[in-house]
Amino acid sequence: MEIKVTLLPGRNYHKDLLIEVGNHEELTDTYYFWRDEFGKLKNPYEGIKKVISDYLGIWVSKLEKLKLNEQVFIPINFSDEFIGGFKVNCDKPKQKSIQENW
Repeated sequence: MEIKVTLLPGRNYHKDLLIEVGNHEELTDTYYFWRDEFGKLKNPYEGIKKVISDYLGIWVSKLEKLKLNEQVFIPINFSDEFIGGFKVNCDKPKQKSIQENW
C-alpha cells in the first residue's frame, strides 16, 4: 500500500498538505504538525517536514505489521472538533481496504 505526502507551501499552513493512502486522498493542514520552535526557523516547513516524516515512519510500520482481520487508524486531521484519518483493514492476506474516518 502506497502512502504519498505532498506539501503545498504558501497557503498559510491550511489546506497545504495532501495525503494519499492507496486510492484515497485528503487535503489537510500542516498547522496540525506545527511546533512553536518552528517559528524561529528560516523556513518553518523544514520543521514540519521532519514531524510529518516521523509520523510517516509510524504509519508505515503500523501498516506493515497489520495482520488478517486487524485494523489500524492513521490520523491526519487534528481539528478542535474531531480527529480524522484513514481506517485501514486487512480483509484478506496481503490485501487491505481503506475508509476515510472522521
